[in-house]
Amino acid sequence: MDREKFFSRLLEITTIILNDNVEVNAPVVYLFGQTSDNQSSVFNRGKELWKKGLVASILIDDGDDKHGYPGYQSWRKELLRMEVAETAILPLQGNLITKNINTLTEAQTLVRYAQSQRWKRIYITAAPFHQLRAFITVVSVALREYPELAIYNAVGTHLDWFEETRHSQGTLRAKRIELIKTEMERIEKYHKKGDLVSPEEIFAYLEWRDKIKII
Repeated sequence: MDREKFFSRLLEITTIILNDNVEVNAPVVYLFGQTSDNQSSVFNRGKELWKKGLVASILIDDGDDKHGYPGYQSWRKELLRMEVAETAILPLQGNLITKNINTLTEAQTLVRYAQSQRWKRIYITAAPFHQLRAFITVVSVALREYPELAIYNAVGTHLDWFEETRHSQGTLRAKRIELIKTEMERIEKYHKKGDLVSPEEIFAYLEWRDKIKII
């Protein structure tokens, strides 16, 4: 696929993902690791799904304060402060995210955990500028390791697009609106590297997902 077609299909996928408003019941919503600047976005969306009864639990990375992620204990404390039940907060554990937490290691650990639990569907949430890459990464892993997993988007709640923030394991500072370009560049880079499947495969996955009926 040439570059123009790559980004044209990516634009279509972005529109679908940011409007993925189908409400299904799922065991968990996974909150992708964010810096403290952006964490409220995933906290609010995770709590919303839990309060609505669409998920039984909120899953967060069981990691320490490093690579820009405030750490499990910090996030657990904040969710408890937001009146999420203690029993509804679950730790996602795995050697990959213990060694180095990033979008790919989170996706790999999440998909493998979902398979071990025999979950058929899950929600994921990330800050709005990060949701596209998070979804594409999880689907890429799932297609290779657990293709029957149905993954749904619950895009993180609004953040000021023109505010400067920290992203990418806390190493990148930019306005959130500027991060859209860097996220697109990373998707292209990681696809060429082989970590991410093509936009065509993501599009086909979305077609499959929206046709299946899960009991």
